[in-house]
Amino acid sequence: MARQTVTIVGLDDVLADIRSMAQHVQDAAVEAIDVEAEAMADDMRANVRVASGDLKRGIEVERADEFTRHVGVHKPGLYYVQYEEFGTSLQPGHPFMRPAAERSAQRAGDRVAEAIRRELG
Repeated sequence: MARQTVTIVGLDDVLADIRSMAQHVQDAAVEAIDVEAEAMADDMRANVRVASGDLKRGIEVERADEFTRHVGVHKPGLYYVQYEEFGTSLQPGHPFMRPAAERSAQRAGDRVAEAIRRELG
């Protein structure tokens, strides 16, 4: 199975800070992470080209651990996601994953920080 993954780098310090906070604050941060992961998946679904609809339906959010979500196409048989995203020697790519990940990266930190601020009052 071809698996395309986008990793947001630079969150290690933030995650270490979140882990040291009270449980209710951690819960708020996790909820914000979940909301952002779903927003990223929705962004991908809105921008993927649709032929059969399988690729669009194949975009999922998987929980890797408490603070990590894998957003993308994880279903076996949808190997052609890489051709759609990056193209081939005969066909240009039609990126939908990377642009969604870049937009998400811009929002994610603010979304988590706002959730923590609300929780701390």
